[in-house]
Amino acid sequence: PPTPVTNSPPGMPFPHNLSTARSLESIIRGKGVTPATIALIDGLVYIGLSPSQLERLADQSPESKEVKVKVSRRDLAPALATRVIGGTTVAGTMYVAESVGIGMFVTGGIGGVHRGAESSMDVSADLIELGRTVSCRILAHGTKRSDQTRLWVWCARVPSRYWTFLGHWRYL
Repeated sequence: PPTPVTNSPPGMPFPHNLSTARSLESIIRGKGVTPATIALIDGLVYIGLSPSQLERLADQSPESKEVKVKVSRRDLAPALATRVIGGTTVAGTMYVAESVGIGMFVTGGIGGVHRGAESSMDVSADLIELGRTVSCRILAHGTKRSDQTRLWVWCARVPSRYWTFLGHWRYL
């Protein structure tokens, strides 16, 4: 079955983001799996991108006049309506993947419960979606900007099939 791959890490500059995405897709193909990078382009959700679509998504150069955004679950409708180009966050990828029956995807990491969350309630939409999307399994390398203690507390609200070991998420 196809495995969606989230786009390269936010903040990774072009063309490194493109070479990283191509490399990840190559690794996945080498394992006998069809990569299906998820993105929003011209008002449509694409599950699996052509080489030119992947390049269009990744191109953050000053010459590119297109608006590029990160798209979480809550951003899907406005991003589609405004026809921007968007790479999905983990939460966005999880929602789209489950919607079409894809049960596993790969990402560099998921968001977490951030320091100071007791007063700011700064909890990543990735964790909230993880609690909602029951059929999706994620292979991720750790969490981003997380206070591990608070992350463990928050994960008590996530189905018990998700655990972390030494900062690496695994599906059990």
